[in-house]
Amino acid sequence: MTFVRLYGHTPRTKVLDFLGDHPTFWYNAMEIRDRIMAQHVRNPKAILESMVKDKLLLKKDQKYKINTENAIIVSVLKQDFKEAKEEADTAWCISRRW
Repeated sequence: MTFVRLYGHTPRTKVLDFLGDHPTFWYNAMEIRDRIMAQHVRNPKAILESMVKDKLLLKKDQKYKINTENAIIVSVLKQDFKEAKEEADTAWCISRRW
């Protein structure tokens, strides 16, 4: 939830947050809409511009994933992973005390 926490609850940040949690997977627009529960997100590429990659598959089914070559995306994802690691390390230390 790094993008939403940093930039607010907008369709753009919700899409980025979802794709950032799953950076290696490709999703079509309907899957993204369903996962972030946003009916008005028609075209993730139009919303996210350079932050999303797209590729055309069979039957004109366009898929999207986060653009891990974008410097801003990389920076936010690194921060997100750093925070997640710190939380996991803290939880592990607390569990070892009991």
